[in-house]
Amino acid sequence: MNLTDEGLPPRQGRRGLLSSLFIFIFLVAGNAYAAGYRIPEQSANSTALSASYVAGAHGADSAYYNPANMVREAAGAVMEAGVSHIIIPPVEFNGTVGGVSADSESKSERLYLPNFHYVSPPVGDFRFGLSLTAPFGLSKRWGDQPQRLTTEEFTLKVLELNPSIGYRISDRVSAGGGIRVIHATGTVRSDGTTLVGGVLPTRLTRNMEGSDTSVGYNLALTIRPVERLALSATYRSEVKPVFEGNAALSSTNALGTAAYDGGGSVEVVLPAALNLAVAYAGGGTTLEFVFERTFWGEYRELDFNYDAPLNSSILTASFDDPVPKNWKDSNTYRFGITHRYGANLSLMAGFAVDRTPVPEETLGFEMPGADGVIFSGGVRYEYGEKLSVGLGGLYLRKEKRSVSNSSISGEFSSRAYLLSLSFGYVLG
Repeated sequence: MNLTDEGLPPRQGRRGLLSSLFIFIFLVAGNAYAAGYRIPEQSANSTALSASYVAGAHGADSAYYNPANMVREAAGAVMEAGVSHIIIPPVEFNGTVGGVSADSESKSERLYLPNFHYVSPPVGDFRFGLSLTAPFGLSKRWGDQPQRLTTEEFTLKVLELNPSIGYRISDRVSAGGGIRVIHATGTVRSDGTTLVGGVLPTRLTRNMEGSDTSVGYNLALTIRPVERLALSATYRSEVKPVFEGNAALSSTNALGTAAYDGGGSVEVVLPAALNLAVAYAGGGTTLEFVFERTFWGEYRELDFNYDAPLNSSILTASFDDPVPKNWKDSNTYRFGITHRYGANLSLMAGFAVDRTPVPEETLGFEMPGADGVIFSGGVRYEYGEKLSVGLGGLYLRKEKRSVSNSSISGEFSSRAYLLSLSFGYVLG
């Protein structure tokens, strides 16, 4: 079969299955709620503070947020285990695709993500840490056409194992770092109809499941010019995983069927992220500001590869041709306050402003990015000298995102909620 692809939707709509969505698995490394689907809130404290938790990170979760701070923990090992519940109400779209009305909303999602943190007793000037987190997680589903043509289902599960080490250089300077082992699994499905040559209805289907394990690193430095003031910098490296799996693609119309069922792969970019933070503690109150820079500018295009030729111009145009993305580096500004109330209770609140890296010309249904603001709060209560319980809640409100590009014209509206519960314990 050798049919023209003139009737296929513009690039953003027609290349959705394997390239757009499986690159999307990793290239959403902005922030779980705003610059993508990375989830920086991996403990109750971090959730309560809108992830403004770097220079002031303490306890077992400092192993993840700032391993340089581990050396300031009291003697003895500490651990913390928790779970986060993410609620993503439907993403609403009002507008057109290819000039045809396409008002719709995605299905609501609920995700449960675990976390675990551990800091060892001191070994000379060293402390060792270990974190198990779920820094990415998403289930995105659209039930209507034409959204299903690219995003009928997208499910992502990611676990990160992060062993780390902290070293006390002096009483005022400490450094740390670790290895990030990231394992991801994902499922992508789409099923929709388009017009080939502007007149021939053609059904396009795609189904892929795959996994990948990738390795990166993280670094941290904390300087305390005076006892109450902490200045910190942390860096998480870029990772370029090769996501591999089986791809089942098909196009069906009155002239016949073309299909591919075999291996596929794509090299993607999990961008580097830099955090610069300052925390000041006085009178039982700690204030922290974090500037976060995510280097999304490395995400230039999607280019999916298959183990064998697709042998169909329709399949090639729909699922194979490189697609420009041209994302931009993005900034997030985070503010947090913690107040110690009495001997056992800590109250926390946070606020963040996040900028999306997704430009209007490449925005689509698989990633309707928008600027957003985050409001959060929480408590931690200590039961004696060993056990503590933390609870944090967060609300993300994204700005309405207007878009007019070669694929779609309209407006997206979205929001999200997160609730985190953590249990901490002093082992020694």
